[in-house]
Amino acid sequence: MLYRKMWLAALLYFSLSYVTAKFLGLTSETGHADPNSSASSTLLAVLFWLVVQIVPAVFADGWYYNHCQRKITKAKQNSSDIQHQLAELSSKGGTSLIVLYLLLIPIVGIIAAVALPAYQDYTIRAKVVAAVTEGQAASRLVETYYRHNQRVPQSLEAAGYTATPQAYWDQVSVNPANGVVTVKMAATLPNLVAGKSVQLVPQLATDGSISWSCHSDGIAKRWLPLNCRE
Repeated sequence: MLYRKMWLAALLYFSLSYVTAKFLGLTSETGHADPNSSASSTLLAVLFWLVVQIVPAVFADGWYYNHCQRKITKAKQNSSDIQHQLAELSSKGGTSLIVLYLLLIPIVGIIAAVALPAYQDYTIRAKVVAAVTEGQAASRLVETYYRHNQRVPQSLEAAGYTATPQAYWDQVSVNPANGVVTVKMAATLPNLVAGKSVQLVPQLATDGSISWSCHSDGIAKRWLPLNCRE
């Protein structure tokens, strides 16, 4: 109806839909208050809803035909010139883009509801991955230092690491007791990861080789790289 510029009919339709919703709500409350009338009230509400929803759809084409006939008759009465009649019909008849706008609003809302959380997850994951990559660079220096000195360095600086805090992490450190490298996420990040840490833990094999595992007790697995989720 809005698409066909039948403004009054559209107003009545939406008004009846609102009245139906209110009526169904009142019926539900009445049914809870008086169980004996619940069944009849519910049946009446359903019938009323069917009338409001089905009748306009059944008679919509007929109403539109009559609507067009009235517009054509009025245009002929207002002017005998065919060009003026067509101009009047073009301005008052035809179709309206208002329906397109009404459809776009919920579509944009749905897209935003899905896309924004997905984008937030992506950006958080990218920042965590960048921090883990920095930690892996530090762990390689720790491993090299251990191979040459047979002990864990007292600090990353002793292993040749230059501390360069970035927007994604505040600190990268090593525990001299066990060689665990810890990357502390920046406090300016979203609360989901702000100030939390990722640990890279070394494992010394019997043959002298060192392997590293990655985990975090504070950051959800969904934002960690795949190798840190186990």
